[in-house]
Amino acid sequence: MAPKNSERITINYQYNKLIGDATLAVESGRPITADVLAKAAMEIPLDVTAEIIVSPSYQTSADTVRQNVADNISSSLNASALGTTIDASDIVANAYNVSGLDKITITRFNRHNVAGTVTTVVAQKNEFCAAGTVTVTPKNR
Repeated sequence: MAPKNSERITINYQYNKLIGDATLAVESGRPITADVLAKAAMEIPLDVTAEIIVSPSYQTSADTVRQNVADNISSSLNASALGTTIDASDIVANAYNVSGLDKITITRFNRHNVAGTVTTVVAQKNEFCAAGTVTVTPKNR
């Protein structure tokens, strides 16, 4: 909807020096007839809690496997782009790339400090996903 004549429009932005710097960098090379607007994207921190079973041959290095799985989950969440959809099954599939992992179960997957577990998190066009609290606990069969 277009503004009416003499209508006051208020736009609120959070100050981020990087936005100003990026705008100036783009302004210096843009065509004279182009308009430039740089905006900050919002981060969506995601909490993941997982239980794993370490392969019998890796029992002596179970803590290393646990840490590698946690790092793998964090890397998977941090590698997302704007507007990404992340499924809990994506996390499981990526975790199986860790040597020594026999089984993984996601017991919690949701936005940071939001109760419950979801199967999918969808970021909007101006949002990106990132690792929040990632907890991996080894269990016995």
